[in-house]
Amino acid sequence: MFAALPRLALTLLIIAALVGLVVAVPRRPTEPRRDAAWLAGTWLVPTDEVDVYARSLRRVRAHRRAGGWIGIAFAVVAGIAWGGQVTFGIATHGPLADVLFCGVAGVLVGALSAETYRLTLPRAGASASASLAPRPELPGRRQVVAARVLAGASVVVGAATAATGHGTVTLFTALLVVVLVLVCAATRASVAHRRRPALLDRALVVDGNLRAFAARTVAWLELTAGTLAATWAVSALGSLGWLPDVPAAVLSLGTLVTAVVFLVKASPRPPRRFAWSDPAPLAGTVPIA
Repeated sequence: MFAALPRLALTLLIIAALVGLVVAVPRRPTEPRRDAAWLAGTWLVPTDEVDVYARSLRRVRAHRRAGGWIGIAFAVVAGIAWGGQVTFGIATHGPLADVLFCGVAGVLVGALSAETYRLTLPRAGASASASLAPRPELPGRRQVVAARVLAGASVVVGAATAATGHGTVTLFTALLVVVLVLVCAATRASVAHRRRPALLDRALVVDGNLRAFAARTVAWLELTAGTLAATWAVSALGSLGWLPDVPAAVLSLGTLVTAVVFLVKASPRPPRRFAWSDPAPLAGTVPIA
């Protein structure tokens, strides 16, 4: 039935279906107090701090959700328009027709936009004061290093396949991942070095928690992108016979599943297993229960 449709009509039909899916599927309910407990690492959070955490998470979720859906829509349109094929994981015509790859790329760009929105604010006047309190090192360093190693190895594999006359898809994919790694680096730099006015001690704690959350989730996203690059590289080695079929298939599937796991770890929501508690209320706090 769908084969008989003109390509443009099929593209418009799928876009309409995606829009309908976004509208029809209910969003996972959120609980500001639970979110605040997750970010603060404590079961008792002052009422005003709950609002700060909630507003920050709403912004991050909105930006990342919009970026992800835009990336998925782009993959669907590109796959139909250029190759008539849309895939999840490995696309014959390249990563631009891969909904997983483009979805992750969209989420990364959305995360960058959510963290850099402050750069558009007017600069403070000369009388403004800034906090000189030392900032702790951002979490996620191991994920960042692993992601860059995977991206670099994928570039080497892609260059080898291109140099031996086996196409440039793997190299193109690896270079796109390098771009995503640079986006992650820019996002983490924005988190680490953005201006911070002089704050009260509690406000500094909240600011540090939000910075740690942003840096940690972006690091997992960067590792997701690096793992996707490894998936494409391993698949190329198998298809060219440079790696035995069975190990190549196992490694490709394993890295693809691992990328999905890393993407889940980058979610801006507390895990479902995050426990609730019912502590005794304190003055000026909201019990997380």
